[in-house]
Amino acid sequence: MDDDFWKPRENLKQQFHERLNEMSGTDLAKECIEAFFDLEGAKSWRPDKVALGEVAKVIDLGLVISILKQTNLQKDYQDQINESLKTKEDIPRDLWSELLVATLMKHMEASVQFVPRGASKTADLSCNWDGQPCFDVEVTRGKMKAWHQAVQQGLNDFVDALAPGDVDWHIACFVSDASDKEILTKCFAAAARLKPGERAEQEGLWSVTAIPLADRDSIVGGQSSGLYAPTWWPQQEAGFFINGSLLNGKGNPVVALRSLVPLTSYMNPIKRKAEHGQHTGGRPYVIALDASELPRATTRLPADIELDFPIWTHVSGVLIFSPLFYITSRTKEFKFRLLANPHAEWPMTKELLELSLATSHEVKFEICV
Repeated sequence: MDDDFWKPRENLKQQFHERLNEMSGTDLAKECIEAFFDLEGAKSWRPDKVALGEVAKVIDLGLVISILKQTNLQKDYQDQINESLKTKEDIPRDLWSELLVATLMKHMEASVQFVPRGASKTADLSCNWDGQPCFDVEVTRGKMKAWHQAVQQGLNDFVDALAPGDVDWHIACFVSDASDKEILTKCFAAAARLKPGERAEQEGLWSVTAIPLADRDSIVGGQSSGLYAPTWWPQQEAGFFINGSLLNGKGNPVVALRSLVPLTSYMNPIKRKAEHGQHTGGRPYVIALDASELPRATTRLPADIELDFPIWTHVSGVLIFSPLFYITSRTKEFKFRLLANPHAEWPMTKELLELSLATSHEVKFEICV
C-alpha cells in the first residue's frame, strides 16, 4: 500500500471517516469521531499517520466525550485533554480513569457531576438517579509499573550474583513475590547448590529447579510452567514471567523467574482511599478501582475487600472495573463488579444495590459491524 495512504491530510476529520468506512464503522463510531474533532485540542492535533492505532485513539476519547457531552466537565479536565492532544501525549492515567467511571455511570443513565477541585478534600464525582439521593465516587487505579520494576531488578540481582562457573544448568524459579529480597536470597542459595534434576522449595513462597543444559527449550518455552511448577503453584492465578541468561557460562544457562502478583498490589489503592477518603459526610460513598493493570481483579479482590468492610463503615461499596478498549476489537467494552458493604453507615442507593447482586457485568459499545 502506498505510504501516502497513511499520511495525515488537510481535512483530517474526513480522512478518519474514510478510514472508518473501510472498517464498516457504526453510526456510534461516526459520532465518536465527530465528538473528538469538536475538542479544542483536536484543531492542532496532527498524528504522524492515520492507521488503526490512531483511529482507535480517536474513537476511545470520542466515545467518552460523546457520552459525557451533557456533563459539566471541569475546565482543568478540558485543559488537560486539550494539552495532551496538542503535545501528542497520552491523557494522564488518573484523569482517564475518572473519565471512564463517569462514562460508565452516565451510560447507566445516572446524572454525573465532576466535583470542582478545591482546598478541602472532595470526591471525584457526585452521581444520582432521578429522585434518588446523591452518592460520592472516588476513583483510584492499580499501578503495577513499580512492582514490575522491582521484579526486573530482582532478576538482574539474581543473575548478577551467579558467576558463570557457579552453575552449569538452567534454573526455573517460582516465587510468591519476586520483589521480596529475602525470598530471592533463598532462591539464589538453593540455585547454587542444586544439581540438574533436583528441586528445593519452601511451600507457598518459593521453588527452584535445576534443569539440564540440553533441555533449554523446555524452560524458555510456554510449557515451562506445566513442567516445573511446584504443586502449590496456582496455574490460573495472575502472574509475571521474565528470564535472563548467564553469559559466558557453559551453555549460557537460563534463569527463568515466575512470580505471582502479590495481593497487596491489588488492595493498596482501595485501602488508601478507604483510610484517607475524600467524600461528603452523610451520603453514600463508593470507591471505584480501575483494574486495567490488575489481571483477574474481579475474582481476586472481593473476599479481601469484604473482610475489611466491617471496619470501613463509611464506605458504601467498591466498584471494580476494567475498560477493554483494544485497538483491534470491534467493540469497546467495560467489565465491572460492584460490591456492597452490608456494614455501611450510608448504604448504596437502590440502583447500585441491584447492580451488586450480580458477580459480573458487561457494557459493550459496537464500533464496527
